[in-house]
Amino acid sequence: MLIIGCDFDPGFQQVAIFDNLIGEIQEKRLPHCAEAEEQFYR
Repeated sequence: MLIIGCDFDPGFQQVAIFDNLIGEIQEKRLPHCAEAEEQFYR
């Protein structure tokens, strides 16, 4: 089973993925444009 968490910050989006079958953790930091930030806060 995959467990996925996401944190939306004004400058980037942080995604964490945990695979409990193999015990692997991955983290990705995704930058986004100003338009995405504006849409989120509307």
